[in-house]
Amino acid sequence: MTHTRSFDRRPGRSTRPRDARDAAFLAVQGHVRRFPDLLPASPDTSALSAQDTGLARALYRAVVTRWSVLRFLAERHLTSSWDRLQPPVRAALLVGGAQIAFMDGIPVHAALHETVELVKRHAGRKPAGLVNAVLRRVASDVTDERRGEWRDARDELPLAGGGARVLSSPLLPENDEERLAITSGITPWALSRWRATHGDDIARRLAWHSIGEAPVILNTAHLLGPLPEGLEPHEAPGASVVRTDRVAMEALLDARADVWVQDPTSAGAVESIAELRPRVVLDLCAGTGTKTRQLAAAFPEAEIVASEIDTKRLDTLRARFADSAQVRVRTIGEVRETSLERADLVLLDVPCSNSGVLARRPEARHRLSSAQLARLVEIQRQLVADAIPLLARGGTILYATCSIDREENEALASWAAKWHGFQGSRERRAMPGGGPGLDAASYRDGGYSVLLTR
Repeated sequence: MTHTRSFDRRPGRSTRPRDARDAAFLAVQGHVRRFPDLLPASPDTSALSAQDTGLARALYRAVVTRWSVLRFLAERHLTSSWDRLQPPVRAALLVGGAQIAFMDGIPVHAALHETVELVKRHAGRKPAGLVNAVLRRVASDVTDERRGEWRDARDELPLAGGGARVLSSPLLPENDEERLAITSGITPWALSRWRATHGDDIARRLAWHSIGEAPVILNTAHLLGPLPEGLEPHEAPGASVVRTDRVAMEALLDARADVWVQDPTSAGAVESIAELRPRVVLDLCAGTGTKTRQLAAAFPEAEIVASEIDTKRLDTLRARFADSAQVRVRTIGEVRETSLERADLVLLDVPCSNSGVLARRPEARHRLSSAQLARLVEIQRQLVADAIPLLARGGTILYATCSIDREENEALASWAAKWHGFQGSRERRAMPGGGPGLDAASYRDGGYSVLLTR
C-alpha cells in the first residue's frame, strides 16, 4: 500500500516533498527518530516555490524550537505513551500543533485538515484518526487571545515575536523550573545551572531570548565601498542588520566580498586582537569560513591557513577561498606536516554547546546535558593541546566559543594556564542581548574569547 511505502522511508533516502507542510513533516520525522540528539538541518525545499519555502522553514523552526511544549500539549490528550507512537504520528502531532499554537495566519481548520492528510499519506487512515482527535483537543486548549508581555504564567505561551498566547486554562505545571523548561524547550539541567550561576531572572531571560528568531546581521567593518542598500546600523559598531528579503540578501552577499554574515559577538573575538601583526595565522576550526574572512580583512599582510576536520565544511572552505591569494585551505594532517612552529596566531573557534546562540541554533537546546558538556570540554582541551606544537616562538592562541558556560570558557582558560603555562588576556564574555519583540538592532549572541600567551 502507498502509505506503507511512505512510512518505510528513512532519513537520507530520496523523498520529494509536495508542499511546505510535507517538507517540514519529513524533516521533523527524521528528528523524531533521534530526539534529543538533534543535528543542524533544514527541510528540503528544492522543489518548492519561494512562498512555500518560507512557510516550510518557519514551520520547521517552530517545531524544533517549541518541541517540548508541543509534545506537552499533545500528551495531555493521549491514552498511550508518546514514545510508543509511530514516528510519523509524532511528527504530525508536532507539525500540526505548531500550526495551531504558533503560526499566525493559518486557520485551525486548515491546520487540522492538512495535517490529517499528511498522516494518511505517510502512515495510513487509522493513525490519521488519532492525530485528528488529539489536535482538535489541542486546538481547544489554545485561544486567540494575546498578551503584550509574557509573564511566565501557567496559562500562556511565550511567542517568538514577543508577547504571549493565552491558553484556555492554567494547564502548565505549577513548578517554575518545570514550566519554563516546557515553554522554552531548554533542558531542566541547563535551567538549573543558569539559575545557580546567574539567578532566576537572568535564567528566565536566557530561556525567553532563545525562542526568538535571530536577525541576520552582517559584518560591515571592512567595507570597500558605500554601505549597501537594505541594511541598517546595528547598535554595535561595524555591524548592520539586514532589512531586505532572503533573495535580496543572497544577491548582496554574492555581489560583495567585503560584507558577510556575522554576529557582533562572534566578530568581537578577532576585533579584540586587531592591533596584532601576525605573519602566519592558522584557523583550525574554520567551519564555513566566517572568521577566516574576518582574519583576512583584519590582517591583510598575513598568510592564513584554514582547516576543518569535517570534510563537507572543508569542501565549502575550498570553494569559498579558491580564488584567494591570501588564504590557503588545508586538511588537518597537512597543517600538522607543514606548519609546525610557524604560527604567530592560532584561532580556535571550538565546537561547543552553543548555549549562547540558541536562537540561531534551536536544535541545540535539546542536547544540553552534563554528558554533552563533559565530552565537549575534553574536545576543547585536546584542541588547545594540539595547537601548541604549531606555535612559533611568542605565538598565541585566540580561543573562542559561542557558549555562556564557565566550563567551556573561563575554566578552560584556567586549565590552559595550569597545565600548559598559558596566560590569559583580553578576555571577553558576552551574554545574549535583545530578544523576542525587540528591535533587531539590539540583538546579539552570547559568547566568549580569550587570548592565550605562553
